[in-house]
Amino acid sequence: MTTASIDLVMSRVNTPKRTRREQAAATRERMIRAATEVFTEAGYVGARMNDIATRAGVAVQTVYFTFHTKGELLQACFDHAVLGPDRLPPEEQTFYAELLAARSGRAALKQFVAGNTAILARSAAIKEVAESAQHEPKRQRWWRTARACAARDWGASWPCWQKGSGYARGLMR
Repeated sequence: MTTASIDLVMSRVNTPKRTRREQAAATRERMIRAATEVFTEAGYVGARMNDIATRAGVAVQTVYFTFHTKGELLQACFDHAVLGPDRLPPEEQTFYAELLAARSGRAALKQFVAGNTAILARSAAIKEVAESAQHEPKRQRWWRTARACAARDWGASWPCWQKGSGYARGLMR
């Protein structure tokens, strides 16, 4: 036996097995990433569930079992983009806490811009796809909810920006 084969055997022995839950989460992540790629390349109408499954390395039945419809898969892609790597809603992300704790309007605005720039960078392409899928009935509902949440979060942060910022009262109301 060579040193390389001993190392390979040892790495297999020492590597803890992932739990079923971890495997399922990794598979879901692969499907969402693959779907995001296919949606952004082919558009909503041109994206095929078979293509998404192939790119994710799963059976098409796995995609349907997990997401049920192409519309629900698109929603999962959009949510994944907005929530980011930590899977936290914007109001639970670090930038939002820093925005609320800011001592000046300028500092709050800086945090708002930094946080929202990160969200927009992650979600811009899939947002375009979602906007093009207006014929999808479920898309209408979650899109309205997403926009309402964004407006609520933006409105909740407004008082932080006014702290010594010099903004005119009522500018955004």
